[in-house]
Amino acid sequence: MVNVYVAYTEPVNPAGASPILTIPFLWAGLRRKVVLAQDFIKPIINTEVLEKSDTYIKRRVYFDTGYHVSFVPQAIDDVNLYAPMKVEFRTETGTVINNIVSVGPKGLGEGDIYLTFTYESQFPEVQAGSAEEEQKHKVWLAEMQKAVHGTIEVIRGLARDGQLEG
Repeated sequence: MVNVYVAYTEPVNPAGASPILTIPFLWAGLRRKVVLAQDFIKPIINTEVLEKSDTYIKRRVYFDTGYHVSFVPQAIDDVNLYAPMKVEFRTETGTVINNIVSVGPKGLGEGDIYLTFTYESQFPEVQAGSAEEEQKHKVWLAEMQKAVHGTIEVIRGLARDGQLEG
């Protein structure tokens, strides 16, 4: 059995980005991602909200099982919201994914904001030290890279189109 832990960070407002996203816009987008995951994450084709409060959402997500990292057709997630810094997804299989907003050394006034996604999961069928373990790390790091970049771009588009309040 192996545990896979990966994290990826990207600047939210790189040079030339428009519009510049503030933390309130980014947070509004991350909240939207919880309830409309299919607009943000490729293998998810539908999201059903089962329970909702200001700090917690229970949801069922439906996956495109043809996508290479989809293992099951659907899953139930417990999502904890720690506004405006973190969204924590806990799946019924034990996987934990965090979406974390942070501020860089230039500060908020400069729009120096970063988005990090972390992924933690166990793979009981994988032998420690094997090529398969290395492959799991590579695959999930690539998935986090795509997810962070895609999430920022979707949120930026929503903000540009006036579909987010921030």
